[in-house]
Amino acid sequence: MSVVAIRGNYAAVDSQDTINEHLRLKSQKWRLGKGTDGRGEVCLWTGEAALGATLAHWYFKGAKAEDYPAEARVEPMKCRLIVLTIHGDAIAYETSPQALLVADEYMAFGTGRDFALGAMATGRGVITAVEAACRWCITCGGQIHAFEYKEATGWGIREGEGPNAL
Repeated sequence: MSVVAIRGNYAAVDSQDTINEHLRLKSQKWRLGKGTDGRGEVCLWTGEAALGATLAHWYFKGAKAEDYPAEARVEPMKCRLIVLTIHGDAIAYETSPQALLVADEYMAFGTGRDFALGAMATGRGVITAVEAACRWCITCGGQIHAFEYKEATGWGIREGEGPNAL
């Protein structure tokens, strides 16, 4: 499981993969790629790590509806793919290739979402929000990866440290 937090031009994700709530592994739950105009896009996911990587691959190969992975079309949902687009938007894919626009000022996904949303509701940034989820949700943890959107280059890995910077 995991947590993804998004606020404005910033996003963060944890790196813990939990199997049956008994085994915790370090995992990379994001992929950085290029959009149609060459600017950076990021795929982040919550849920099953292998399926998230498969969905990110599907997205960067063109996101054709007919190629949406069959294993992602099941209920209950096993994985959510969140894409930070070249336009600065965030969209989500769940059990179908239909993109859902994330239009809120801030949003969080995954098992740690309630903790992350609570932190952001009090004005905290995305790194602090993911830290809160990692502190209180047993299925979240590990290293936090942060991303920043810049008009000229799109989404990229956030340079610098500091939990309140984002």
